[in-house]
Amino acid sequence: MKRILVVSDTHNNTRKLSMILEKLNKDIDYLFHLGDLCTDIKSFIPKYPDIEFFSVSGNCDYSDYAGEEMLINIYNYKIFLSHGSQFDVKYNSDNIGYAAMEREADICLFGHTHFPVLYKQKNIVFMNPGSLVLPRGLREKTYGIINLYKDSLPEFSIVEVEKNYSRIMKSLK
Repeated sequence: MKRILVVSDTHNNTRKLSMILEKLNKDIDYLFHLGDLCTDIKSFIPKYPDIEFFSVSGNCDYSDYAGEEMLINIYNYKIFLSHGSQFDVKYNSDNIGYAAMEREADICLFGHTHFPVLYKQKNIVFMNPGSLVLPRGLREKTYGIINLYKDSLPEFSIVEVEKNYSRIMKSLK
């Protein structure tokens, strides 16, 4: 199994991300940051050498640290990463859905709205982990977890973070 921590929209406030990594680091194989501020992960890379870090830039990223999108293969799953702003995800998910289909993605991860979503459409799982620092629509700060297996269906969860505990808000298998 490979476990992926998915975060977005940390906006230069890494306190919650630090707390989550401290708690989960031995159980995480990958960290995907979906932009705004993708450079927030830089300081964690040397501290967690067993985790592979990937990020894409968002509309508030003003460095050339990461590209606007990325396609990653893990266990024959094509995972499409995008902040989502370039696909107008605040208005609807049609454009990012078409982009995911064009890239033949199995999983589409995006941020930008600060609102967590998790659904499956046309054999593609779509996940927005929400925001760890500036949630919208909810009071809860959220992140995503993906468990990928070689021989069985993946598991997806949106997790709420409160003070010293986390709870699964929504899951999909």
